[in-house]
Amino acid sequence: MSARARAEYAKLKKRAVALEKKAKQELAAHKKKAAKKRDAHAKKLAAAKKKMQSSLASTKKRATKKATKKRATKKATKKRATKKATKKRTTKKSRSAKKK
Repeated sequence: MSARARAEYAKLKKRAVALEKKAKQELAAHKKKAAKKRDAHAKKLAAAKKKMQSSLASTKKRATKKATKKRATKKATKKRATKKATKKRTTKKSRSAKKK
């Protein structure tokens, strides 16, 4: 191999090494950036999930409260109606007893 060819080869080899090094650096940077993006996205998802769960919990709480209230109202109405009916019945009986 002549001196000129050796010099050319060394030059090309140096260039190839430099390019390889640059490519490795770029790949590392890209991976780092991708990881950062992924972490940010995961964080966002976690926050959204937490928010949704708390919202769901408050909705459930409200629904339970409403159902309990409804049940209590229904029970009270029924009790009132029964009381009224009993009162009417007993009053009728006592009236008829008084008439006799």
